[in-house]
Amino acid sequence: MPASRVSFINYKGGVGKTTLAVEIATAVAAWVRKPRPVRVLLCDLDPQSNASLYLMGADKWDRWVNDHGSVLDLFEKRLGQEGDVDLCPLIYPWRDDYGRVRIDLLPSHPRLMLIEARLAARFGPDNMQAALILDKAIKQVVQKEAYELVIFDCPPNLGFVTQNALAASSSYVIIAMPEFLSTLGIETLLGFVEEYNRKWKEHAQQLGGDFTGPELKGIIFNRVRYLTGGTRSQEAIMERVRQGKLGHYVFKSVISETDRFPQRAELNAPIVLSPYARDESYKEQVEEVAWEFIEKVI
Repeated sequence: MPASRVSFINYKGGVGKTTLAVEIATAVAAWVRKPRPVRVLLCDLDPQSNASLYLMGADKWDRWVNDHGSVLDLFEKRLGQEGDVDLCPLIYPWRDDYGRVRIDLLPSHPRLMLIEARLAARFGPDNMQAALILDKAIKQVVQKEAYELVIFDCPPNLGFVTQNALAASSSYVIIAMPEFLSTLGIETLLGFVEEYNRKWKEHAQQLGGDFTGPELKGIIFNRVRYLTGGTRSQEAIMERVRQGKLGHYVFKSVISETDRFPQRAELNAPIVLSPYARDESYKEQVEEVAWEFIEKVI
């Protein structure tokens, strides 16, 4: 089947985008409730590199990017007009402690933060070429490595790097906290993506081709304060979104707020694979969300 390429987005930081990108990638790689694994590529496009550090740890990440490189290399070589870039040598093959679950990771780099200004200076603020750098490289690596799912963990903005992820995606999901400011911009975010789709489609048509932009597949509520569904204010916010015109996109399952996720990240071990009883309720939540993700996206 063709690979599903999915961007995890929100232009507000701190909503747990990276946590869900890593945990869902892991759950799908283990194929929750199904008998076979899935070839998964997780692309860390956030300059904070948290998805990379979540799986690799600081020392291993530092050695890998020094010896092999990171997604930064793709953009720098394109800026230097060095032609096509093979992403395969940059990809880190993550395995769980028992070697049963595999995620391929395209690591990020903090200097990716500087790429936005360099792309704007090189191509101009509205040049489609700056938003289509990732697309060709991802298609090549997907074909070569037979990935079935590609997840892009995007930075908390709608700059050129996020636009590259969206242009390379077949769909996207919005990660939101059940708070006023987190949900306020969801429709605005949709409007921006629709505008990008229109511009990319026009650009493709001018070149004699076609472009089908990414489609919204879901809104996932994360960091809900209580296992029962949140405080009254959070429950009211989630219900308001569910009753609105985007309600059919909202996942039924939610993820509770807990310090267990950062603790598991420190161990470079996603909670969905945790053998500990104290993680069980959060593991079950991730599995429920991952199963919805599988049904909606793959």
